[in-house]
Amino acid sequence: MTPNAAEVLKAGKQLSLDEQIELIDTLSATALPDPDAHERKWTEECHRRLAELVSGEVQGIPLEEVLRESKELLTDPTVSTRD
Repeated sequence: MTPNAAEVLKAGKQLSLDEQIELIDTLSATALPDPDAHERKWTEECHRRLAELVSGEVQGIPLEEVLRESKELLTDPTVSTRD
């Protein structure tokens, strides 16, 4: 945390609960002016990935292989199954 942010946090802690909530809401609205933007970007990413699969540009990995590799990784984290 930067010194500036630490100062703001220290000052914010001295506010009443209502003032803290108002400050949080205001900062959140500033940081995330469009709360649906993340959802739209993720939807776009899903469509892009699906198009790559359908076109044959990429190949999917069979579920059995994913599960096997996941189990190996969980059992032995030093195992690297993909480069």
